[in-house]
Amino acid sequence: MKSKYSWLAILLFLLMPLTLSAGPINKYQFSSPIYGPFKQHNDNPNLQVNINSTSLIAQEVYLLFKIVDDNNTVVSQSKSTSTIISKYHNGNVNINLLTKAYLDENGMNVLFYLIDSNNSNILLSSSFEVFPIKSNTYNPIEYSQSHIFEYSTSFKFANSGVITYQEKYIFNDFFDYFLIDTYYRLLINQYCFSYQYINDLTYRKAYLILPDSFNEFCYIETDDNGQIIVPLSLIKEGETYSLSFPSLMYVNPNTLEMSITKISGFSITSYFYLPINHLKDLSQSNFTFVIEGLGYSQSNFVWTVSYLVYQGLIGPCENSNYCVIGGIVL
Repeated sequence: MKSKYSWLAILLFLLMPLTLSAGPINKYQFSSPIYGPFKQHNDNPNLQVNINSTSLIAQEVYLLFKIVDDNNTVVSQSKSTSTIISKYHNGNVNINLLTKAYLDENGMNVLFYLIDSNNSNILLSSSFEVFPIKSNTYNPIEYSQSHIFEYSTSFKFANSGVITYQEKYIFNDFFDYFLIDTYYRLLINQYCFSYQYINDLTYRKAYLILPDSFNEFCYIETDDNGQIIVPLSLIKEGETYSLSFPSLMYVNPNTLEMSITKISGFSITSYFYLPINHLKDLSQSNFTFVIEGLGYSQSNFVWTVSYLVYQGLIGPCENSNYCVIGGIVL
């Protein structure tokens, strides 16, 4: 008898992890396309949301949206037609969401209900908040080793509720300086970040505004505002985006003066150099990076930095490992 109970205890012990690992079963399941991102209500049509739903038991149900204000007062509600849902029957309904009238810059609070058509009992409820896209300007240096979470601008129905999506920018180290290596090359790929949303990141343009107090960049044309601009690109590697200079530029091999366009006597390069004879002048100057039209919200990143220079390989004696000292032989 003792042996019998021992085997029973062992069996229960072996089955216990399976019992404990089994998660709760959702009685109701939903699915829908992703809706959004949205503009503000004046530019936004009312939305017809298409939702599929199933249930572990056969039931006749309908869906209800309620839009509430900041005081939790219902300002609008929409009701779907009834449908039959079960484990083997996928109910499909359409329900209107009045985004044109109520989705303003402060967002829209929505309550969602699954209701039994026969007795009006609430079978499931959920809530979500959605906002229109809005352009903001950020200084990434303020978010070094941190993140920016925009407001939720899209949503979909999944599992037993609603999932909202927001644009997220997650930054590595963003310092207020950048480095110049021993060959006087600007190193900017340290400025990198990752992006999360329903699609890959897009942007309108990126560029570097150069200082020009001493005419250091006389071979680079100015823009309409009189600024010396070097176009940049955002390069994606894995989940990370980083800045990159144009792959085709031109440099004076003697003075390291740069040009974006072809000039006789200049060599082709993919690196951006600082002119040897102006390093001391530039050390007191600021360089401004700009990325415009980021993501669906069309936000902007703007940050200003100075630079740190390693000892140059060959050049002026005060900032080079090797220099040539000449004189007059009498």
